[in-house]
Amino acid sequence: MKKQLRKWLVIVWVMGSFPLKIVADEMSTTLSDSESSVTPTESISKSLSESSEVQISATYESSLVETTESLLEETTDSESITTSESLIEASSTVSSESVETSTSEAEILETTTSSSEEALSDTMETSDEPSVQLFSQSIVLPYGTIISTTKVWDDGLKNEIDTTANFINQTVKVENKVTKNNVTYYKISTKDRSIGYVEEKSLELTKEANGKYNGYGRFVTVQNDQYMWQNFSWQKRTTNAAKKNHTYQARGYYQHFNGSRYLTLYDDQGKWMGYTNENNVVLAEGRQGIYQANHQYVTVINDQYMWQNFSWQKRITNAAKKNYTYQARGYYRHINGNRYLTLYDNQGQWMGYTNENNVRIASGRQGIYQADSKSVTVTNDQYVWQNFSWQKRTTNAAKKNHTYQARGYYRHMNGSRYLTLYDNQGNWMGYINETSTKKSVSLQGNAIPITKRVTIPVSNYDVWQNFSWERKTTAKKLSGKVYQVKVYYKHANGSIYYSLYDSNNKWQGYINATGTKTVEVKQGVTYVDGILIANKKHALPVSYNPGENATAGGKFRQLLRAMQLLNLDVSNSYSGFRSYSYQNVLYQNYVRLYGQAAADRFSARPGYSEHQTGLAFDLIHTNGALLERSREANWLAENAHQHGFIIRYKAGKESITGYQYEPWHVRYVGNQASAIYRSNKTLEEYLGIPGGGY
Repeated sequence: MKKQLRKWLVIVWVMGSFPLKIVADEMSTTLSDSESSVTPTESISKSLSESSEVQISATYESSLVETTESLLEETTDSESITTSESLIEASSTVSSESVETSTSEAEILETTTSSSEEALSDTMETSDEPSVQLFSQSIVLPYGTIISTTKVWDDGLKNEIDTTANFINQTVKVENKVTKNNVTYYKISTKDRSIGYVEEKSLELTKEANGKYNGYGRFVTVQNDQYMWQNFSWQKRTTNAAKKNHTYQARGYYQHFNGSRYLTLYDDQGKWMGYTNENNVVLAEGRQGIYQANHQYVTVINDQYMWQNFSWQKRITNAAKKNYTYQARGYYRHINGNRYLTLYDNQGQWMGYTNENNVRIASGRQGIYQADSKSVTVTNDQYVWQNFSWQKRTTNAAKKNHTYQARGYYRHMNGSRYLTLYDNQGNWMGYINETSTKKSVSLQGNAIPITKRVTIPVSNYDVWQNFSWERKTTAKKLSGKVYQVKVYYKHANGSIYYSLYDSNNKWQGYINATGTKTVEVKQGVTYVDGILIANKKHALPVSYNPGENATAGGKFRQLLRAMQLLNLDVSNSYSGFRSYSYQNVLYQNYVRLYGQAAADRFSARPGYSEHQTGLAFDLIHTNGALLERSREANWLAENAHQHGFIIRYKAGKESITGYQYEPWHVRYVGNQASAIYRSNKTLEEYLGIPGGGY
């Protein structure tokens, strides 16, 4: 028995954002019951049911039914078949062109209908699963950071294959973008493997592979000498870059696509130091940074606070003391740039944290050497040590009831002071515990008469009240005056001590002769330590007219050539020797032009000018102006001493020299120039001579 089956293809054009909808296909065929167990209608229905599910509203169903009935009345079977083929072809083209760019997903809707539901019920079956087409879209931001847990789907968006739980905060690459049911999905992958599709809401998209910025706010200490990056194009940061073992604040980080986390570091002043791989740092508990083992011995030299913690709470009990030695078992490199040592005493008791600037590193448990310079007599038959490994000294050892010079001592970690002893010939006699000695007061010898004048440079020398080494004053307080020496002492320690008197014949104390400079006056010209002096306190005779000093002149021309070889702007012309009378003309002209007070700041009165010595020179630019441009002036200040010259009138020293800053004025002092340069002092300060005004 043959059964004739009828199928109708109805193509309905749905306007707006909906694509073509394939509703039915009209075709006729005759099959015997034995030819096939699956009807054409069942075959079509089965094919359609394999597509993705789609929803369709009742309104459109009604519209489709009416359109179907209309087409059934106007079309023959053969026309239906032809129309079906052409419309199917058209639908393929139009549906792809009709998708609007603002629509996240296109739908292809299918339905079947007939003019009579009862007539079609015996001849066709309807699929329960409408088909869905996924539309790919262009990718603008090719990377993203996973910010929430969501499902991961396969390429067909049908099967759940994973979740993003294990990928939170990772930066992934976006490989594809599709939409389904107005929901956007991205296909993502790590640098090692593909993950699958996830919903758009689970990603924060970025343009670069570093991913999104994440706040952090932790403190870290840099431990590896790795590059600090300027950016994620891997440009190295050269200035203001973070340094090894220093502590910084990691205000945030980026979880890069390459799998590494990069911290963005700032110093204590809020300056950005660059990006670094998290593997290059260690997390710290706070601004102090991480604990770093050290195991050094140090002696406390400043009366600064010992800290209980890094909230800057002062430590009161069991705090480390000045001049005592402790073990620094470790330190913290604080974000403020300082290192804080953690100190322990000989019993292993913790003494607190201290700034490294408050201590000096010692070579062992004995602590640092501290100068003392006193005479002692050995009172006990105690050991004299060769070293602080407690090896006994057998030869040239100090002896009981003998007096020695204790030039210094060590404050050992065990709490005792050990003196380093020398005999009268300067032979070292060993180390001895201070408790085995007694202070001596009779090694200075007899007073030897002398008539001598000296100056006292600014220095760290002490001026003594007696030879028990009680301090009376300091060299710094006595500097800037000329003193008379009436007697001196040749001490057993090998040093000579002058007994000082001021211009009013008032005794000032004893000072080591090495802390003084000898003053001599020859034919009315003052020399201090062999250097001729001309300033507002030391005049030259009217008749003093030596001309340009030959040695100084030769050295000055060598200096000019050295500058010219470096293309520095300096002329061969210069201002050198000036006689008393010539200086008088210059000075009076300046007084008429500017007044005496102003003239005295830059021009010497006749008889007080260094130019009259024949040892002073003024350098000039090639345009005739005095040399004062920074390039030439800076070079001269740093290199003149190599040719025997100093800058005579330094900046900021007018109250000492009596003259304003003159970068062009150099003075020849010969082989003492480098020592004066290194001291960073004026000639008055270096020699301890009076200066300033008239």
